[in-house]
Amino acid sequence: MELEQYYHRLFPLDVQAAIRRYSHKFGEEDYFHSGDFEERVPSVSDGRYRPIFMCFCALGVLMDELVFTHFPKDYDLFRQVTRFPKVEYGVTGIHANPWSLLGKRRIEDGLFQNCASVFLRDMQDLLQSLPFLEANWERLVEVLKTDQDVGEGKYGASLRVLRNALKPEEQPQDDPNDPKYLRHILSDEEIEELGR
Repeated sequence: MELEQYYHRLFPLDVQAAIRRYSHKFGEEDYFHSGDFEERVPSVSDGRYRPIFMCFCALGVLMDELVFTHFPKDYDLFRQVTRFPKVEYGVTGIHANPWSLLGKRRIEDGLFQNCASVFLRDMQDLLQSLPFLEANWERLVEVLKTDQDVGEGKYGASLRVLRNALKPEEQPQDDPNDPKYLRHILSDEEIEELGR
């Protein structure tokens, strides 16, 4: 299964499983504690998909927070369509920095960049296909370039590389079929089959 297939097929199911098991209500929304991302929330995803699940969760939380902050008139429609997780520090109502979800996890070099590339292409398609009042791809690109939380830390630096031109389809992307990535998403037998 490729990253795009996981993102479109299994990621929404994994998020829903996590919400059913570990979220709590805050107003009308389902929230997670940032600490739940150490062990509890990732456990809903099959072990081989966990690093990918975590990358997409962080990117989804980031996008949810950006749209809420910078495009408030479009947030309800965006939220209805995406249902990305909401994460707070403790039970404070203070939204967690998306990169804190990845914490001290060891994410293979290139895996986060490939996930971000898939995610950004999807966001571009979403923004072009729905009747948003304020949000569009060009405005989102500006927000990604200027919002300080986006460029924070190791993963922010990786996203900065992708957002320089923010044309993910033109960015150099590691071969998603490279065995170093496939070991996260395929069994050893499946990797051997591809090599034949």
